[in-house]
Amino acid sequence: METVNSHWWNPTQALTRMALSPTLARRGLAMALDLALVSALQVGLTQVFGVYHAVPDSATRNIINGDGFSLASSATASLSYGWLVGIVVVYFTFFESLFGATPGKALLGLRIVMLDGHSLTFPVVFTRNLFRLVDTLPSLYIVGGLVALNTVHEQRVGDILAKTTVVRSASLDAGTRAVRHLPQKLLFLSVLLVALTIGAGVFQYYGRGPLLIQSWVNTSATADLAAPVTCGVMPPAPAADTSVGHALAFQAPGRIIQYAIGAPQWGNGVVTYPIRAQIWNNANDKGYISGEPAQVSMDAIRAGADVYNGGVTLRWVGPLAGGWVIQSVRITC
Repeated sequence: METVNSHWWNPTQALTRMALSPTLARRGLAMALDLALVSALQVGLTQVFGVYHAVPDSATRNIINGDGFSLASSATASLSYGWLVGIVVVYFTFFESLFGATPGKALLGLRIVMLDGHSLTFPVVFTRNLFRLVDTLPSLYIVGGLVALNTVHEQRVGDILAKTTVVRSASLDAGTRAVRHLPQKLLFLSVLLVALTIGAGVFQYYGRGPLLIQSWVNTSATADLAAPVTCGVMPPAPAADTSVGHALAFQAPGRIIQYAIGAPQWGNGVVTYPIRAQIWNNANDKGYISGEPAQVSMDAIRAGADVYNGGVTLRWVGPLAGGWVIQSVRITC
């Protein structure tokens, strides 16, 4: 069992130990590098798989949650908090299982080892990183940092439970320091990154459209709308970098409470999705609770005075410029 010294809250001793430790300062720098990479990965994935929300709750507000770094925004697409945490755990577990170190640790000359000298296994690495969620509390690894500063082997909570620690690679013998099958592992990593990039690109082109429409419905439906229905072509969306919430407003006598989209009709650089939206009507829709509109099937929305049909046309501006943007919306009466 790991022992803890008796000077837990002694700032002077903690700073002295950090300065004299061969690993703690390096671990901090390595963590900063890894968190930057994780945050960049999360931001990139939100641009492909994320959905805009008008007023993010605590789960969607941390759109860039690099396991320590966070950015609050109501005008940026977001993934659910569970997916953000999953990206963090997968990132650290993947690299540490394969190479015994993350990119940040490798650049700073650090390796993860078992205290008993055995080789790392996937369950050990997964346990170590699953409890990273505890080490990050309340933010910026305060719990993990305090525990590491006050344990004999400089272990955070995940290390204690997994019986691992972080050491300088130079302190290991040549056999332990060498990564087995390194060329094959690097080839596997390269192939995997290429496959994931291609997969994300394919989804951005063929699967992003419904998510963009969902974003538009989420943001426009939360506005206070009182204008009568306008039939015809709605105002075009502005530049690609403008948030969906300010691009269009569904001019109807109330909020959108549920909607459906049909099969896409592809054109040259454009795609049009049929859309059917049911609008809040105080006389008939008292049973609906407030919140973001629900997406249902076309058959689930019956014709009526508060149901409108139309089409949403998206324009492709390129993967680096945002992919699809809303070009126009046509409502028929």
